[in-house]
Amino acid sequence: MTEFTVKPYFEKNTDSIICYLKDERSYDKFINKELSLFLSLETDEIVGFEIRGVKKLIGG
Repeated sequence: MTEFTVKPYFEKNTDSIICYLKDERSYDKFINKELSLFLSLETDEIVGFEIRGVKKLIGG
């Protein structure tokens, strides 16, 4: 089994940064148009996030 590594990545097609903090099955919770959280199916703990509109947020 491969060890899990936290590795955020930029998704060019959606202009978003996606990052999983834990290797767990999850569902997404929409917070607002810029942010979604990925929550554990078992504990509801935050296991990741997606930030949308990155270029706009950093002034690009």
